[in-house]
Amino acid sequence: MKKFLVLFILVITCSSAFAGDALVVFKANESVTIAALKNGGNLLASVNAAVSSVNASVKTVYEYLSEADGKIFVYVHSDNLTTDELIAELLKRDDVIAASPNRINHVTRIPNDEYYKELWGLEKINAPLMWDTRTSSENIYVAVMDSGFYPHSDLAANIAEKYARSFVEGDTQGWQYDPIGHGTHVAGIIGAVGDNNIGVTGVNWKAKIIPLKALETNETIAGLNFLTQIIKEDHIKVAAINMSFGDFFDASPEEWLNDALYLAMKAFDDLNYSVFVMSAGNSGLNINSPAPFSQPQYEWQTMSKLDGPLYQQGQYYYPSSFILNNKIVVGATDSSDKAAHFTNWGESVDISAPGVEILSTYSSDVYKILSGTSMSAPYVTGAIALIAAEYPQATPAQLKDAIIKGANTGINPLVYPYQYKVDNAVKKIISIVNESLDKGAITEQEADAEILSLTEEARAGLSDFQIFDGKYKLSKYGFLNIRGALSALETIIYRDHASSGGGCNIFAGIFIAAGLILFARKVIN
Repeated sequence: MKKFLVLFILVITCSSAFAGDALVVFKANESVTIAALKNGGNLLASVNAAVSSVNASVKTVYEYLSEADGKIFVYVHSDNLTTDELIAELLKRDDVIAASPNRINHVTRIPNDEYYKELWGLEKINAPLMWDTRTSSENIYVAVMDSGFYPHSDLAANIAEKYARSFVEGDTQGWQYDPIGHGTHVAGIIGAVGDNNIGVTGVNWKAKIIPLKALETNETIAGLNFLTQIIKEDHIKVAAINMSFGDFFDASPEEWLNDALYLAMKAFDDLNYSVFVMSAGNSGLNINSPAPFSQPQYEWQTMSKLDGPLYQQGQYYYPSSFILNNKIVVGATDSSDKAAHFTNWGESVDISAPGVEILSTYSSDVYKILSGTSMSAPYVTGAIALIAAEYPQATPAQLKDAIIKGANTGINPLVYPYQYKVDNAVKKIISIVNESLDKGAITEQEADAEILSLTEEARAGLSDFQIFDGKYKLSKYGFLNIRGALSALETIIYRDHASSGGGCNIFAGIFIAAGLILFARKVIN
């Protein structure tokens, strides 16, 4: 019986880890005609030679446009250079007038939600440009550690009820109750249902949000323990954990290194599952330095002091000051790209996002406008979820890197908060005094004296805020740009693949071919 050897020829193809395209305009050393740009024409030969000199090839010649303008328009491709590298090499040539990326034109997708025009933050982070690529992240989870969740009709469809939990000791109402509306508002910024003709939309039109009602230290640890469990057992991807909370404590970041909460967060961080997205806080302070003074708490309706300070001199703000690898701290900006008067800032603040007068879901089917870095953080969390949905293989470090590298830079100067705080205090003082005047409790002369006296007290009490001189930036890297982050991640993954691929898997191809030869010899023998 004859033995038949069937050889399956394995053709190993690989797209180079480096590949680039460019639109190029060349000078012409003779009259530009269609004939001269066809096969065999002199101009085509000179252009081919020029392009070959930079290790590339001509894909398309735009003959008619070239003849009309007297310059040579071509589309160039390289298997060995990235687009940026290709353009850089072309621009070194004297005969190149221009070289640019082959940019894609998009028809921007806008959802039909009733209040979309009031959601100024989505435009600011370039969400509509991102929506041309992806609007939803149904295959990616994000966790929201906050005050709970109301079953809002514009948000409920995007809640992952299977994993929603309350970790608040003694809580009998469960995670589907939000006593302050904060968690519902945060979740809505991330993923209120989009394009459904009602209400608002989140950064993600369809999402998988895990609300974890966890507000205190031990409850945060319980939430992290639960996330570790479901990630390991159910093999789900939780791209980000939103933490829009914080408080001041006496210990420095170095002194927290042996604290149970910090060690729990570091243990989760070391697992490399998710990005911690944290709000910077709303005290107008540099969170990388101890608080320079103690700040009393006021009841702003009456201007009366409350028991206990908001923070004390020498305290630090946590958890945003924790030393963690996969952590992004977010400051707040307003609609003019200026730092919010209340936002914390400093070296630990990585990026800024909209945080002033943000409309989102609140309680039951109510929508509400809130301000704070609590509102800024979920913009970043939503952006991470969308980008991770497009590139599910991306690591937390790559996602963080993309958010930072994709940021709009050169904006967000810190506003001068002292005068704002004085002006705000004076407005409250005038309102309160005038109310007393209307009731006949004081005379106009007494009212004027009272306003003057209280204003001087306010200036004295707020004078420490003059330490901010406006020269600082709110964040190290700039303003959130979700489309820019996606582009940055594409480059990061491309480059990482290139460095680990060893020249597009040539060695792997050799090993496979060698294996086939050995197999063939064994069968033949």
